[in-house]
Amino acid sequence: AWLGEMEEARDLEEGVAESEFGKVALAEAMKGDQSSMEEQISALKPELESGNFDLVKNALSVCTKIYARFYEDPMKRSAVEAKIKSTWSPMPIFIRIELLTGMVESALEHSDQETALRLVNETQVLVDEHQWPLEHGLPIKAKVVELRFRAGDETTARREADELLRQFEEHKEEIVNIYRAEALHPLARAYQAMGETGVALNVYKRAVEEGVENPNSRPRAEDLSATCCEMARWSIEPDQELWDRIEEIEQGLDAPW
Repeated sequence: AWLGEMEEARDLEEGVAESEFGKVALAEAMKGDQSSMEEQISALKPELESGNFDLVKNALSVCTKIYARFYEDPMKRSAVEAKIKSTWSPMPIFIRIELLTGMVESALEHSDQETALRLVNETQVLVDEHQWPLEHGLPIKAKVVELRFRAGDETTARREADELLRQFEEHKEEIVNIYRAEALHPLARAYQAMGETGVALNVYKRAVEEGVENPNSRPRAEDLSATCCEMARWSIEPDQELWDRIEEIEQGLDAPW
């Protein structure tokens, strides 16, 4: 499909697992002619109306790529957004949130903060309408905070980030210890996106400490490596105190695994 041989690609796609459907449509969305939006959406209609979870999910994911592809055409962009929202009802809430945040990212890539903030606010409504276990809700809400800041609502974003950190401190015992570090990572990323590198570093320090709560070395090693990779990816340099602590934890990894 990426070579432009769409007919052959479609033939090869026949019979693949439903969870893998959409790879050809995705390539068409990324490489298709600028005038082909209606045809691309129309081609997805059987899957969007199928009621099959995997088919609908993958087709909606392709729609977000079409949305990005035609972003600079307001009418086409609005049509794709409307199509996504009119067909996502079979999807669980977290999938709808992923679709909305994907459109937010597209708006931000085009420096369209007005649209981005509108979509962020819509995402916030979905998040607030549901009860979330802290280990799941914290990462989702932290992502919304990050996007809100990037969309220009900086004051609210900072306030909500601080509230999320407070909630973690107050209710962390609700999270099984092997999941606490992972839950904190998106919040640290949000602080880094807001230019609060010192706070982000402190959150990563907290993640390091939460990652050693489990007595078994394997989850401790996995949490430590994941936190180190996070800091490297988001350009956060550990201070000497954290370097020493990382080395201490690494030296202590041993049986039981």
